[in-house]
Amino acid sequence: MNKKRIDALLVYILLEAQKSDDFKERSLGPIHFIKYVYLADLAYAETHNGETFTGIQWQFYYYGPWDVELWKYIEPSLASSGVQATRFPSDYESTDAIRWSGTFDNTLKSIAANLFIELQGVLSKAIRCFSNYTPELLNYVYNTPPMLKAAP
Repeated sequence: MNKKRIDALLVYILLEAQKSDDFKERSLGPIHFIKYVYLADLAYAETHNGETFTGIQWQFYYYGPWDVELWKYIEPSLASSGVQATRFPSDYESTDAIRWSGTFDNTLKSIAANLFIELQGVLSKAIRCFSNYTPELLNYVYNTPPMLKAAP
């Protein structure tokens, strides 16, 4: 797992979410980051002989792509970037849910700006389309070719 590339992706994803006109769409949870990182890896792999941008070896888990190491890395990565975390009671788990949002300084913006332009385009389009609407994002991800071919 290439943590430097993942850091850049996470920051870029959140920067794009902050562009929404609707304040409620600007915060993202772990599932959103995981699925957007997957979409970036999928786009990169299509033009790089199947190699992922992050080095993650995605696994099919329940209905879609998953990586435990990425899931564990999101919070410390964003916390070290100075991104604001909000915790609230979860309707689905015994632990609190978390969402990240905030503004960024020029250093973080420059980290995100170093992403390949093809990844910026894919992520920008997906985030504008799905934002933090989990069911729609999951449906889209679950219907990507690799997930349709994956065995449960």
